[in-house]
Amino acid sequence: MRCVAHPAELPDGRHLMFVSRHIYILANALAHLALAAYVTPRPTRAGRAAQWIGSALLALSSLLLIGAFAFEPMAGRARTAVSTYGLFALLPGVLLHFGPALRRRPAS
Repeated sequence: MRCVAHPAELPDGRHLMFVSRHIYILANALAHLALAAYVTPRPTRAGRAAQWIGSALLALSSLLLIGAFAFEPMAGRARTAVSTYGLFALLPGVLLHFGPALRRRPAS
């Protein structure tokens, strides 16, 4: 952000877009941290496949949201498909990790 202009020098709209994109990246990073702390590989093949797909969606979400941070405010656009798809990939990515954990059988 400082490569372009000092944050105080940016117009209000553009500054707000940078701030909102920071929050999107923060949400994605927090999802990664929470999953890294608590997720264990599922014993079933379907569970592991769901986790791999979820991880791929989270990685894609990270790339899209970082790209949105870099390009959308400079283009002067409020929201494009880049940030929209980045946010839309975040939710199913987390749910694909969370879903198989709900199917855990109680210990005998």
